[in-house]
Amino acid sequence: MPGHQQHTISLGSADDGDLAATIVRRGVASHQRAVVYIHGYADYFFQQHLSAAWDDAGYDFVAIDLRRYGRSLRPGNRANYVDAIDEYWPEIDAAVTIAASDHDQVVLCGHSTGGLIAALYAHRGPRRDLVDALVLNSPWFDVKLPAVQAVMWKVAAQIGQYIKHREVAAGESFYVDSIHSSMKGEWDFDLEWKPKVGAPVHPGWSRAIALGHREVHRGLNIDVAILVQHSDRSTSSAKWSDDLLCTDSVLDVGQIHRWSAALGPNVTIQTIPGGMHDLWLSAEPVRLDTANRTFAWLTATLPEISPC
Repeated sequence: MPGHQQHTISLGSADDGDLAATIVRRGVASHQRAVVYIHGYADYFFQQHLSAAWDDAGYDFVAIDLRRYGRSLRPGNRANYVDAIDEYWPEIDAAVTIAASDHDQVVLCGHSTGGLIAALYAHRGPRRDLVDALVLNSPWFDVKLPAVQAVMWKVAAQIGQYIKHREVAAGESFYVDSIHSSMKGEWDFDLEWKPKVGAPVHPGWSRAIALGHREVHRGLNIDVAILVQHSDRSTSSAKWSDDLLCTDSVLDVGQIHRWSAALGPNVTIQTIPGGMHDLWLSAEPVRLDTANRTFAWLTATLPEISPC
């Protein structure tokens, strides 16, 4: 990726092959603040405009491709799989440690499933003391599914402790159609790493996510300031509609709003009109609105840094 560097972290091996994570950095360290970005499910970091916006705002940008995702996917790996969310701690530890090593402040940022992971890390991750603020873009805190699929999800999550590895086909979704430049969107990304056809899920992974949701619902105690942003409307991605271009077609924004209040004592929730599921992939005016609100909040929230 032009203007970015990457390096690989070896994470040993599992029954599905070697494990690795990938750290992607924009340029060389040139600011006193940094942001660490965690992508969503069946996703990876590709948003060069996102890293550019953070750089323009005075933050060096560090992204993680988590184990079994994107650049970190190895032969034999079960794509996107994890037994427990805590298994991601080593790569997040590494990323926040790298960011903190040459910066005075570190912001942890997560999108969708990455938002759930980032929230749990900020609550009890090993190096959470290095995180100064948390920014969440449409975090996944609850399940939005039709009735039959919701029952299937609950069953999969219940049996996941005993039957971890059995692929269950995901339902059809037009979300990728709404964002990829070869279809209805404006973004170019690898359709092998972020596929149009919903990635199969395993019961063990469903259980890991369900336990993470349950933890959020019981209430977290994140002690840094938190910004949660989400669209103003949700819609279904099961069939094509132009509404997919200006709504969250993946998650229920009401659920995001409800459970965000359970993250800690200092939560700001912002509704972004016309936002897609990934607010930073929305139409340009919405992206600009998201950026302006994000960086205004950070300016008002983080203490000033004395010049070197």
